[in-house]
Amino acid sequence: GEDAATCALNALQARALKVDAGMAAPKDPCNTGLVGQIKSLAPGCISSCKQACTPLEESLNAFMSEGGEEAAREKICKYQQEFECAYEHWNQCKTLADQAVVLASSTL
Repeated sequence: GEDAATCALNALQARALKVDAGMAAPKDPCNTGLVGQIKSLAPGCISSCKQACTPLEESLNAFMSEGGEEAAREKICKYQQEFECAYEHWNQCKTLADQAVVLASSTL
């Protein structure tokens, strides 16, 4: 339920922070943080839509620590132009979008 999803998100965030802390090189927003952790779900999407990596990271962080779905939606709306790429590469990005829906519904 909700507790398991929250626990999983917290663990993912903690792991991402540890990965980031261990890297002295400039961060690549598509390969670090939460985006780096979820890249395996849709690597073609992340690779095709690099301009969305920083907005996606901000959206994930907002979801996890700033108010859930509503906070994430505000970020997504703010960066609509960057996220348009996902629609242009829908075959590669659908899996990631589906996972976002599952995540959001599990925290209701």
